[in-house]
Amino acid sequence: MILVAALAPWFAPFSPSEQFSAYVLKGPGAGGQHVLGTDEFGRDLLRSDYLGRAGLIASRSCSRRSGLCAGCAVRDYGGISGR
Repeated sequence: MILVAALAPWFAPFSPSEQFSAYVLKGPGAGGQHVLGTDEFGRDLLRSDYLGRAGLIASRSCSRRSGLCAGCAVRDYGGISGR
């Protein structure tokens, strides 16, 4: 999943905010360019999916690190106080 998110610019060449008015709400393969189709604004769904995955990976990493820091702090406090 991390590899897919890192390589997203090469798999989905369109900008996530780029709109294609001729391809509004088209299904997969619309115009031979949009693999997963387009949404109600004509944006490429594949690029939106990859962008969402990248955000998910970043938030997971952040929450794991903060949990690790909090756990270490509690462990150290327990060791110092003798509890």
